[in-house]
Amino acid sequence: MTPILRGLAWAAAILFVAFAGSQGLISKDLADTLVIVLPILAVMTLRGEVPCRLPGLFARKGGQ
Repeated sequence: MTPILRGLAWAAAILFVAFAGSQGLISKDLADTLVIVLPILAVMTLRGEVPCRLPGLFARKGGQ
């Protein structure tokens, strides 16, 4: 799947959640939370094939 299609799928999901929340299909609190969280997840998954690493987090100290 191309990045554009993945982005469109994320956009559709976000718009659906916003619509469902406005129509009362899901609770307002859930819709508010998902409208905040889904774009964050979209950016994390669409930003490329770079692994998410924290430098030195799992580095071995002293050659162990």
